[in-house]
Amino acid sequence: KSITLGYTFKPELVHKIGLTNLRLTLNATNLFTITGYDGYDPEVGGGVDYGNYPQSRTFMLGLNLNF
Repeated sequence: KSITLGYTFKPELVHKIGLTNLRLTLNATNLFTITGYDGYDPEVGGGVDYGNYPQSRTFMLGLNLNF
């Protein structure tokens, strides 16, 4: 349902640009659903869509800097 990926850059690289630490993160939610359900969203109440839209996909990007 969700995934978070992060990468911390090597200190040698970060010191060259005047930082002590640099971390980049990406979080994604509702990328895909593996199911045999024919409707939009298998998580709707009652098992029938009745005009409901599927849950939206969200992406968040994070940046942690230490000076």
